[in-house]
Amino acid sequence: SEPPLNDPTGLLVQKVDADTGEPVAQGGGSLEGTEYTYWFFAGDNYSKTDEGTIVNGDGDVVMDADGSFEGDQPDRTWVVATDSYGYADLSDQYLVAGESDDLYYVDGIATLPLGTVVVRETDAPDGYRLSDDVYAMQIADGGDSVAVTGDVVVIDGNRYIGDGSGNQNDEVM
Repeated sequence: SEPPLNDPTGLLVQKVDADTGEPVAQGGGSLEGTEYTYWFFAGDNYSKTDEGTIVNGDGDVVMDADGSFEGDQPDRTWVVATDSYGYADLSDQYLVAGESDDLYYVDGIATLPLGTVVVRETDAPDGYRLSDDVYAMQIADGGDSVAVTGDVVVIDGNRYIGDGSGNQNDEVM
């Protein structure tokens, strides 16, 4: 029998300073340690709405815009922490111990089975505000290959606010 379709995990996050667009913090800030949570839902019947909620195939909200779950629960949850360059990907190197489920592996390579991955910043570095943006990616059966759609690369930028004042700007590419 053939192995199930999957996608080697190429899903990455890059925290940048919104003013400079660079992965270098301003002032006394640091981009290191920014935490992003990845929620994996098996199946391809989940999607993100314009309001930032996640809905199932029946249109029922499963995650509200504040990141709270209603009804369906994710099959796996992973938390990653960025390095000093504001970078993290879904690999053992960046997983936060004790807060993450095991990754899926095929032939020793971390992979994502068919389904939907939702990503959100869940802990901002000192001097930066927590982003409320939600990113979603679907891994679907593309026939002989895997079709990946949605926010495959997340570049999440916040302005350095230092004293808690100011605003933020987030961008997805």
